[in-house]
Amino acid sequence: MAKKQKNIEKWETLLKFKREYFDITEFKNHNPINGISTKGNMVTTPYVKFKETKQRSFDYTRNAPVEKEITYKEKIVELGSFTQKNNKGGKIEEKEWLKKSVNVFNSAAVNRVTVVLERNSNKIKLSIFKFAKSRNVGHRYFAKYSDDLHITFNTTTKNFFITKSVFQHRKRRTNTTKNDFNKILRVINTIRCKDILLKQVWFDDLENRNPNKQDLKDLKKFFRKMEMWLYFYLGVNFNLDNEGLGVGLGRGILRWFVKVWKIKTPNHYYPYLLCHYPGIRKLKKHKMNLGRTILDNKGLHGKYYIKLINEPLPYNLNDLKMLENILGPRYAKMVPKTFLRVTKNYDDSKYEVDMEFKPDYTKLLNYEKLNLIKILSDVTDPHFLSYIDDHINTQHKLKGYGVNVKIKSKTRKQFDGEHKEWSDLLHLCERNKETTYLYDPTFIEKMQKPLYGSTKNKKYEVKVLKTDLEYFREGQVQHHCVRTYLDRYDSIIVSIRNNDTRNPERVTVEFNYGNKSIKDYRAPRMVQAQMKYNHTPTGDWRELVKKLNERFKTIEKLEKPKIEVYNKISGQKNILDSSTIKNPPNPLPEYNQINYEDDLPF
Repeated sequence: MAKKQKNIEKWETLLKFKREYFDITEFKNHNPINGISTKGNMVTTPYVKFKETKQRSFDYTRNAPVEKEITYKEKIVELGSFTQKNNKGGKIEEKEWLKKSVNVFNSAAVNRVTVVLERNSNKIKLSIFKFAKSRNVGHRYFAKYSDDLHITFNTTTKNFFITKSVFQHRKRRTNTTKNDFNKILRVINTIRCKDILLKQVWFDDLENRNPNKQDLKDLKKFFRKMEMWLYFYLGVNFNLDNEGLGVGLGRGILRWFVKVWKIKTPNHYYPYLLCHYPGIRKLKKHKMNLGRTILDNKGLHGKYYIKLINEPLPYNLNDLKMLENILGPRYAKMVPKTFLRVTKNYDDSKYEVDMEFKPDYTKLLNYEKLNLIKILSDVTDPHFLSYIDDHINTQHKLKGYGVNVKIKSKTRKQFDGEHKEWSDLLHLCERNKETTYLYDPTFIEKMQKPLYGSTKNKKYEVKVLKTDLEYFREGQVQHHCVRTYLDRYDSIIVSIRNNDTRNPERVTVEFNYGNKSIKDYRAPRMVQAQMKYNHTPTGDWRELVKKLNERFKTIEKLEKPKIEVYNKISGQKNILDSSTIKNPPNPLPEYNQINYEDDLPF
């Protein structure tokens, strides 16, 4: 028996916009042989190379899409060298293009854009088709590319569908989603009229890639007509001119969805519906009240939060939940709104944030919570919540070591100082041993004499690092790993500082005792000098490093220090003779002149 054929309902085209661009670049069928030996032959064998191509894209990890640049490798097959004719090529008619495109000595490309609005008995569909094919000179076959987007409204089921289909490298990838508000944010909101008309394939020697102005005007007229048709069949406004094409389409979809499902929304519901759409089942449990459903999912209860989400500016609900976890429901409502409007620490979405050490938040004393609220009134950093989380985490770890610390800071400046103090304490607690270098007092006295810059009035402090804490703080300030040099025992670390409270700067310098077992490296020497983030010293700092190096060279008798090691677990204290410890660094060339380019960074 023959299978019954499904009745496929035909689509009625309401509006259609189409543009095609045909490009040809002609090349000669020969090359000059100037400079080429007659004994040899020109090589035209195909070879493959990779070209780094940069492409603009969008980062959707934040609340608002941020444009970014992506670099990827593009495979290019070369078939020899071709000389372009005098004509630069460019737009031609389709008939002429069909004749010339078959010639392998011509580069050919066609770009096609089609925008269609169509309907059937229960659906309205907007389709944007982008197609391109091209063939470079010397190649036999065309490479094809297509990028299709379909937005479908089903008036019977009250659902919308977004389909994205891409054909590239002889593979097609198609994805269809239902009621996908995240896709509205990622795909729909980013659409621009200009982007629709941009060519997918073009040649560098042809006309500018920017779209034709008249075509751009015609496309905008098309979308104005489309607004009327969408209002006629869907009953909602799509303000494409005022809001922009992508944003207007996205908000129009939201308005239609809210209307057909009769959802009760806050005054400014767009960001909450996009980021926190809970699903129809949950909405029905709360009598189609969007605000109450979203707040209930987040565990945020009370009139206070209902008032917040009805205000014009959106709030990050994950950050609100984080604040409630830290401060409790009572104190969370005391946080100033100036901070609530700027905080963007977590991705604002319906998914829960993994909050570490959550049980320990409840151990904060009431006056500590009040101090945190005072600090937040002085904060404009959108990621400050992560610092508070880290601060409480550090407090928890210190208490595990028996160090009882409390949040006493009341301003941002005091908070930063308190956090630095706690970090230093934690560093000492986490080390099983404390190391102290016991240098010869004469050596310390000579090395730590102040240095003067280009003017004698500008004084610089010189500090020889001797303890765990000094190594750690130097690494914190300079943002390098000098603290790992503490257990090397064969390095002398010296810090030159300007002690300017308004603009504090310093340079970290490493000296080495040398290695007498190797003939060419027996003399003590300077190894490296690094500014903050391992930047090379310049200007006055470079001269200061030279002066310090000259001072180091004048020391006649350089002896290795004794090392005091205190084991905090056993309580035992040992004095080590560093001259007997076989822990030399890798041999380095002797620096008769300072060459910072070859320095090893901290």
